[in-house]
Amino acid sequence: MISSWRMENSCSRWQDSIMAGSVIDRTRLKLRYRNTIVIYISLVASVLAYALVVFVVTHSQSPRPPAPRVGMSIYGAVLLLGLGIILGRRVLFNPSRLMRIVEEGGLNRLIDELANKTILLGALSEAIALLGLALSLLSQSPDHMWRLGAIAILLLLRNVPRRSAWERALENFSRVTYEE
Repeated sequence: MISSWRMENSCSRWQDSIMAGSVIDRTRLKLRYRNTIVIYISLVASVLAYALVVFVVTHSQSPRPPAPRVGMSIYGAVLLLGLGIILGRRVLFNPSRLMRIVEEGGLNRLIDELANKTILLGALSEAIALLGLALSLLSQSPDHMWRLGAIAILLLLRNVPRRSAWERALENFSRVTYEE
């Protein structure tokens, strides 16, 4: 029955599919994706604003080295945070984990999960830039902000949500759910 339904409506695919009593439509995906992209753009803009603040504040002052332990501990925290973001993406977007989410809450919950976890990883990336801001203001040198800001931007760009990937995930999980 479901396979014939899919054959008749192959052009709409998951657009009108029903899972766990909730209707999945493209407008919900578009809305969540657009909101996530807006948040991501604001995260990138805030990192650039931090760099501008550091440039303005430290432009006329002579640099002074921060306490060695402070600098080392911040760079150590950045290393752990960066690795956590990279590994977190692999764990949070693991297909078996996403399948459990679909089984428990349906495809609407999957859309929310994709958006929320993407925003979480972006916020953690911005935290690296905030550490660079703090270290630069402590040392009166913009070098720390340039380094840690670049790392934050690279991690943000690595985790930018791709709409095609979200659509593919919804299509795959709706197909698996309905073939059972």
